[in-house]
Amino acid sequence: MTEQLALTAGDGSVTGFLARGEAGRPLLVCIPGGSYNARYFDVPGHSFVRAAIEGGFSVAALNRPGYEDSTPLSRPTFAGNADALVAAIDDLWSKAKDGCTGVVLVGHSMGGAIAMHIASRPRPWPLLGIAISAIHYDAPEAVTQAWNSMPADISIEFSPEQRVQFMYGPTETYDGSVVAAASAASSPIPVAELLEVVDGWIRDFPAIFRSTNSSGSPARPASTPSRPPSPVRRASPRVRCLGLATTSTTTTPVANTGTTCWTGPETCQPARRPPEPHRALRRKPRRYGSRPYLPPGR
Repeated sequence: MTEQLALTAGDGSVTGFLARGEAGRPLLVCIPGGSYNARYFDVPGHSFVRAAIEGGFSVAALNRPGYEDSTPLSRPTFAGNADALVAAIDDLWSKAKDGCTGVVLVGHSMGGAIAMHIASRPRPWPLLGIAISAIHYDAPEAVTQAWNSMPADISIEFSPEQRVQFMYGPTETYDGSVVAAASAASSPIPVAELLEVVDGWIRDFPAIFRSTNSSGSPARPASTPSRPPSPVRRASPRVRCLGLATTSTTTTPVANTGTTCWTGPETCQPARRPPEPHRALRRKPRRYGSRPYLPPGR
């Protein structure tokens, strides 16, 4: 049984739904990615919400600002989303904290980036950890050019075919029925979010990663100034980055803007060579005696 949410978020509101679970467990707060609303986490036959309920967890799925009935931001940035959601989750915590030990953020794609923004700053509610997936910290040039070819002040809606083109993997890697099943979770996406994910987010990621901890104070510095260590490495003694899956897209996005079909420029064609593996995967192990040595966390 779920209940609808209308949470206070500064001068606006954030909507979503909540399913209550057993006492003594964290409250899972789900943040969807770009072009998806809260129902992304409750797709029939593929429902994260149902799995959480069966595990005894309380779980809330939120519509980010500008999605469904949530109040849009004047400038839809990841930091602005984080500000609104910190306030919204504070309101949610006051309603649902009985029996819950704290909050775990579950963020997908852009929702994962926003979850890291939230974890990097002080909060009035207890954050136990974050679990994020499908967010990169670099972007193929073809995708960057395609997003930059679109006006920044509009929202666009992807067709199912376009979602398959650049959001899904090879056909043998997913259940084909999920594309149609997830259609109810689809929403228009502000182009400004697409522009940030290939620019500002990549620039800000190392600093955000280093400061992702429970108090907002800096965590252990990354091994290099330009790129953090392995993303699944523990970020602080109390708040852990439970998982960060990197993704990359090499196809030319096509966006349907109502009656207009917007495509990237002709130069934004798929790369002809396969993407290179992460540099950590290309490193050869050093040998000490007869046994190879791999650095910790690799």
